[in-house]
Amino acid sequence: MRAVLRTASCQKTETVADAVTVKTDEQVVPAEGGVISIAINSTVAWTAKASESWVTLSPTSGEAGDATVKASVLKNDTNDSRTATVTFTAGTKTATYSIVQDQLNALNIAQTEYEVPAEGGTVEVKVSANVDYQVLIPEAVDWVQNATTRGLTESTVVLKVAPTLDVEARTANITISDGTLSSTVKITQAAFAPYYDLLLPEGVGQFSGFGDGNPLVLGADVTSFTVEVSTNLEHHCYFAP
Repeated sequence: MRAVLRTASCQKTETVADAVTVKTDEQVVPAEGGVISIAINSTVAWTAKASESWVTLSPTSGEAGDATVKASVLKNDTNDSRTATVTFTAGTKTATYSIVQDQLNALNIAQTEYEVPAEGGTVEVKVSANVDYQVLIPEAVDWVQNATTRGLTESTVVLKVAPTLDVEARTANITISDGTLSSTVKITQAAFAPYYDLLLPEGVGQFSGFGDGNPLVLGADVTSFTVEVSTNLEHHCYFAP
């Protein structure tokens, strides 16, 4: 009688630990938007989800191993930077990746034209900006100065306009710029309007006009008198025999 010996073999199954790793350094996306690539490695099947609606992921899931996820970022129309978090989940483990997007740079001026009297004065330009800017005054415009001080609590550009003796109005275009964005302020100063008035006490005499040949004719009994002068011109008085 022949006996048959049978043996049974058993196969051992190894358990793989859950793990997922992001291999790409965090990036800053410009305000215009764009697409970035995120490389990961996972020991098991994984999924990906973005925290914000302005980020779209593709693909959103995959099998174990190396993988690359494309993140499409929409344009940022706001004046503030923003951040989205992409969460990768592999079994019981997670890894996160932050996407930072720049703000939409802005440099706005509430009022772009100002009128200044001939006597001069100051112009306060209200500026709304999330960038550093400069005030650019043309070299030929020596009658406007930047009088802005650091003590101002608001973002206000103060321009000092000198008095004028020109009989015609004058105009200057002042540029406020950060090197890329710019806004222009137009300043118009009124023409100088000269006036010269003389006021004589009653009974002193009669003044027939200005200039040579237009004398002041005094009464016969006048020995002294006072003349009131109202003018915005430099002037002097003299007597001719």
